[in-house]
Amino acid sequence: MSSSRHLAAVFTAAGSPLEIQDRPTLTPGPNDLISEVKSIALNPVDHMQRETGFHVSLNPAVLGSDIAGIVVASGMSLNVGARVAAFAAAFWIEGIPDYGGMQQRYCLRDARRCSSRQHQLQRSRIAPHVCVHSGMLVWGGASSIDSAAVQSAKAMGYSVHATASAKHHGYLESLGATRVFDCKAAGVEQQI
Repeated sequence: MSSSRHLAAVFTAAGSPLEIQDRPTLTPGPNDLISEVKSIALNPVDHMQRETGFHVSLNPAVLGSDIAGIVVASGMSLNVGARVAAFAAAFWIEGIPDYGGMQQRYCLRDARRCSSRQHQLQRSRIAPHVCVHSGMLVWGGASSIDSAAVQSAKAMGYSVHATASAKHHGYLESLGATRVFDCKAAGVEQQI
């Protein structure tokens, strides 16, 4: 790592705007890794925590539960340079700032809750979606998790069918869905 400090969006009080603050970059413990944050998924719980202070025991806190990035230091077997998607457990650890996802560069992670793109994806691990032969159905494909499932299934060679409201069909096709069905249409199950 080139720096021992980085910036983070910090929560200081319920309902207040996030503040940008300088944070120390820590050394990972035996079950941790440090990832350079490349993207952050905002979830309803992130908004709820910022708005109400729900499940935040420390101030300042760093919120944010899902990130993708590149490993820059690891106490486990994930290689430096590996691309990872990670569950940044800000909600479950009540906002402990070292683990929140809303950080500009470096974010401490429990390496056991990371998935490396260097690992071979296995078709049987994409539950709860339905996989049949060389096709996969993703119900509600426009959500953050399911849009990732569409892309992962496409990358593994599946023919991907997805459901979503009509306004999201073009988006899902751009992610690789072969066919998209209107989840609100009468008889959508028979159409599929």
